[in-house]
Amino acid sequence: MKKQLALSTIVLLSGVINAQGLILSCAQEPLLFPKQILSTDTESLDVLADRSEISKKDNYLLTGNVSLNSSQYYLAADTINIQKS
Repeated sequence: MKKQLALSTIVLLSGVINAQGLILSCAQEPLLFPKQILSTDTESLDVLADRSEISKKDNYLLTGNVSLNSSQYYLAADTINIQKS
């Protein structure tokens, strides 16, 4: 029984040790996924968000339960910044 408890403790602690190496500040780290265009057809792009604001002429900041649906992709996040060009 003690061997099983010791083995379980080692397995659980190894996950904690690995998690300590992660940096949660996204502002200073590179992106996890490359930036990409979800759709060039803006008519088929569905955008849902709790709040939205226009920060510049063609920049939109969407916050709170944001989701983007295109014919090929689905993206959900707390905050999405759209740059229309």
